[in-house]
Amino acid sequence: MGNCSRCGVKYATEGIINRAKEKGEELLCADCRRTPAVVIKYVLNGVDEFCRPWHGDFDADDNPIDLFGRPFTGDVALCGHRDCVTQSHRPGMSPIRKVPKKKRVKYRSSRRKTALSYELVMATAEVRGQL
Repeated sequence: MGNCSRCGVKYATEGIINRAKEKGEELLCADCRRTPAVVIKYVLNGVDEFCRPWHGDFDADDNPIDLFGRPFTGDVALCGHRDCVTQSHRPGMSPIRKVPKKKRVKYRSSRRKTALSYELVMATAEVRGQL
């Protein structure tokens, strides 16, 4: 038996351990290997369809909720997936508002350089007694 290199769970058989060593991969259990789905692909009437899953929070009934805890997707999903946030699949869905990016403030790190003539510099130095 082998241990998961991330969480330490004993799960692997000798065949899995040898295969991971041959490929040069670390040993990870199914829970540590899992990544969030970007697209849900399903077949409807012989046609491939795609949904966009919600990656935020869910309420007690597994409906997607916004930052303030309000459900924004409506009750009915035409595709049958509860976590789908594709607007064409949700007739009662309010539009998802993106948080606007903050405008970058530019700060001047030094004074503006001005072009001074040679005569002006020499006259200023003479007045100050530096010549």
